[in-house]
Formats: sequence, C-alpha cells, structure tokens
Amino acid sequence: MRYLFFIFIAFLTGCASYQAKDLASLDPYVVRNYPELDGLHIGCKAFTTQDCLIYLGRNVMAKGYQPVQLTFKNTTEKSYVFSSKEISIPCTNPQEVAQSVYTSTLGRVVLYSPLIVPAIVDGVRSMNANARLNQDFHYKAQEHFIIPPGAYIKTLVFVPQAHYRPVFDLSLLERETGKHKTVGISLLK
Repeated sequence: MRYLFFIFIAFLTGCASYQAKDLASLDPYVVRNYPELDGLHIGCKAFTTQDCLIYLGRNVMAKGYQPVQLTFKNTTEKSYVFSSKEISIPCTNPQEVAQSVYTSTLGRVVLYSPLIVPAIVDGVRSMNANARLNQDFHYKAQEHFIIPPGAYIKTLVFVPQAHYRPVFDLSLLERETGKHKTVGISLLK
C-alpha cells in the first residue's frame, strides 16, 4: 500500500514542464526577394495552433496573440537593423505573451497542499518551466537585432489577434546609409 502511495505522489509531481523546439526554417515558397532590399530575402508565416504547441510549447493563440515568424537571409554586403517597432501592425512584448501562458505555480501548490511534498516539488517544477518559457520567448522573439552580411536569422513577433492583418509593412534600417527600406509583406497561414 505504501508503494502505491509513493507512485501516486510521483505521478502528481510530473505535470509541470516546458518543452519546445527551435524555430524551423521556412519553406522556400514563403521566402521572397524584395526589389527595395535586393539581396535580402524575407520569409513570413503566421503560426497555427499546432505550430504554437510545437515551437512555443503553449497555445498563445488561445490567449489572444497571433505569432508571426519572420526569416531574413542577407546575401548582400550591407547590414540591416530589425525592430519590431518598425512593423505597421502592433506587436506585443514577448515577456507579456510568456506571462499570459505561465503554468500556475500557486494553483498547483494549493491543489496539492494536503500532500506537502508533491506541492513543493510541483511548485518548483512549475517555476522552472516558467523561467525556461521566459528565456525561450526572449530568444525566439527578439525585438531588435542586426542582420549582418551573410546572415540567416529567424524571429517571431506576437500580434494581438484584434490587430492581426495578413498584409503589413516592414521597415528595415540600412545600417551604413541610415535609410529605412520598407516592404509590403503578405502572410501565409
């Protein structure tokens, strides 16, 4: 009987985790070369619920955010600067999105409170899962970065679903000249 009790406790504490895959490269059919940015190829794709679960480990769409993956392949000798503030649709800070899909640590501890050991173990696992989620969202959805010559960079932006549109403008700063280059982007979903 005691053995079954310990198996039951071990089962209860194994629920809180965070596991997600790295962003995939986009299929060539969603990558285009824009005349305004000759030699800088840009790909874009709106995530589905399934994509969210695979690459983010959480369904952020259920919380009101549309993830959009952008890829940049720079075959030029120029450097460009990306900023999520230079997109014509509003983007949400990845930290805010991550917090909206946190695993509830307090709720788990209260639920397991009659069994203090599982409560502590699951609470710690939940906190660790949330910390990994923060790091992963920050890494995958950088709000500002440089696209150097020869680089291939993948990123995400999170758009509130109320403001999501499949066509938007993206402006990149050409680092050497200080000029903005703007292109119209069409998303596939």
